[in-house]
Amino acid sequence: MKKYELVLFDFDGTLADSIPWLVKAINGVAEKYKFRQLTPKEFTELRGQNPREVMKYMQVAWWKVPLIARHMRQLAAQNIRNIQLFDGMELILAQLDAADVRLGVVSSNSEENVRHVLGDALANVVEFYECSVPILRKRARFERIVRKANLEREKILCVGDEIRDAEAAKQAQLAFGAVGWGMSRIQDFAPYAPREVFFQVSDIATRLID
Repeated sequence: MKKYELVLFDFDGTLADSIPWLVKAINGVAEKYKFRQLTPKEFTELRGQNPREVMKYMQVAWWKVPLIARHMRQLAAQNIRNIQLFDGMELILAQLDAADVRLGVVSSNSEENVRHVLGDALANVVEFYECSVPILRKRARFERIVRKANLEREKILCVGDEIRDAEAAKQAQLAFGAVGWGMSRIQDFAPYAPREVFFQVSDIATRLID
C-alpha cells in the first residue's frame, strides 16, 4: 500500500548532499555579487529562516537574485562530480517507483544538474521535472504539476529540507514532509505542522510504503 500517489522532492539538501558544497561556495559568490559574506556560525543561524529573512540579513538586492541563482547553477554544473545523492536515497527512489508512487523533482537547480546526479536509471523514473525555479516561485511549480498529474491534492506529498519548501507546499494546499538531514532542522518546521517527518533517509520508505 502507498500513502500518496505522487511525491514531489526538492533536490539540494533533500535528495542530494550539496550543502557542504554550498557552504564552501557561498562566500565566493558573495564577493562576486557584493553581498554579505557569512561566518560558519551565521550560516548555521540562518538555516531556519525563510528566504526573505535570509536575503535581508545577507543584504542581497532582490534584482540580483536571478543573476545569483543562474551563477549558482553554473557553479554546481562545474562541480557536479562533488555532489552526490544522500546514502540510501537511490534505493528509496527505486522502492517508491516499485510501489507505483509517481515521482517529481521541483528545484532551483537545473534539470541537467539534477539528471546528472540522479543518473540515467533514476532520472527516467522521475515523471515530473520543474527545475531552475525562482526562489519564491515554488508554489507556482507545484500548482503546474497538480494540473498535469490530474490528482486530488490530498494524494500529493511535497518533501523538502528548507522553510521555503514548507511555505510553498502550504500555499499550494499540499501535504509537506520535512527531512532532518538538509538545510533546516526538524524543529524549524514546527510552525508549519508538517504532515510527515523523516529523521533519516530510510524513514521515507517506512512511512510512505506499507
